[in-house]
Amino acid sequence: MLGFKQFLYEQKKSEAPRGVIFDGNKVFVGKAHMEPLVLSDELVEKIKEIGDKYGYWYEGSGAGDVPTTTGFNNKSKYEGSWDNEFQKTVKGYPPEYLYTIFANTNVNHQRDILLNPSISIFDSIMKSHKKFGYFKNRELDDSTLKKFLSMCSEKDVNFLKLSELPATKENVNMFLDKGESLSWPKNWKEYPNNAGKVAKKVEDARNTFLLNRKTGVYFAGSGHLIELLRLDDSLKMIGGEKAE
Repeated sequence: MLGFKQFLYEQKKSEAPRGVIFDGNKVFVGKAHMEPLVLSDELVEKIKEIGDKYGYWYEGSGAGDVPTTTGFNNKSKYEGSWDNEFQKTVKGYPPEYLYTIFANTNVNHQRDILLNPSISIFDSIMKSHKKFGYFKNRELDDSTLKKFLSMCSEKDVNFLKLSELPATKENVNMFLDKGESLSWPKNWKEYPNNAGKVAKKVEDARNTFLLNRKTGVYFAGSGHLIELLRLDDSLKMIGGEKAE
């Protein structure tokens, strides 16, 4: 694995560090989606030296990041979504990529999108998955969704059974709350639940893709920095403590 030249925490309040990782002509910038990026002027200039030359890439659609990275306004160097580039490396529709059902529900609006009391939660997901799914341009079959829900279930939480409930506001909120809490508990770094383990398969693949990029600036959710550190055990760091 490649090694990092520097690791800097700009903020230390969050368990998921919001900061910057430099590696030659490549930079990873961790941030909270939909929140302003707070960095020192010195760091902004160092990032711009690379981004203005090699381009800027954003996570997902960039909808939550582009408007909140006002210090980087060279639109001619905005390359697009690094997730779109990663998707090209994935064949078919592996069920684990449905993890987005339970991810960032306040940002991706699954609670509103799935609301449809006349049909089941399962059928509502099948009908609207492209609005919040990882693969916006791929078709989903019901066997893939059934497999995903079974993979995420626990002894006391059967997501396949819960998905048979009408997609009322109460049922949708309950379904998503259970899925999100199991996927991303407070000790999410330990991935104690099945839903988290399913999401980790995708996150490991995405983070490995990032590590193998050669140049450019990559904005990503803060949690990615912890995983990038974990995937590369040859890190040389300045500031902060190594994520265990």
